Amino acid sequence: MIKTSQIIKIAIVGPESTGKSTMSAYLARHYDTIWVPEYARGYCEKLTAPYLAG
Repeated sequence: MIKTSQIIKIAIVGPESTGKSTMSAYLARHYDTIWVPEYARGYCEKLTAPYLAG
């Protein structure tokens, strides 16, 4: 069993259309692990009303 303290988490951040998703997928393949795709873009695309920040 892997302890939570042994898991390395990496966040790739930056402006839109700079290759973050592509880089994340590449790194996951290279290190034989999983990656989590961006959530916000898909969420906002499905909204039926304008997004209003809190």
